[in-house]
Amino acid sequence: VDDNPLNILVVQRQLERRGCLVLAATNGCECVDVWIAERKKLDFILLDFWMPELNGLEATKELRGLGANLPIIGLTADFTSATADEALEVGMSSVLLKPIVWDKLQRTLLQKLPRSAALTV
Repeated sequence: VDDNPLNILVVQRQLERRGCLVLAATNGCECVDVWIAERKKLDFILLDFWMPELNGLEATKELRGLGANLPIIGLTADFTSATADEALEVGMSSVLLKPIVWDKLQRTLLQKLPRSAALTV
């Protein structure tokens, strides 16, 4: 989930190369709608912090309030300890700095995903 189409394209291509089916959204409202409609297909959510309409922190609160228990990984270029603390407080599973370091994303997903999720990141 990102409001920047180029960011979505880069992440989508990298994840698809690793065998993932990617559902994209451009803001937190779309993310919540996709989760409601497609929750059985989702293993994790990569969620930008700062987007129009509903930002990543607000979307995480809403998703957790609706019962979403999958890993939500926050992505931000504006990383401070206060930002990370706030993200974890609202229910994000982890926070990664943009641009994404793929090895770090892989380690994070392997830690956060249940062993039953078939993911070759």
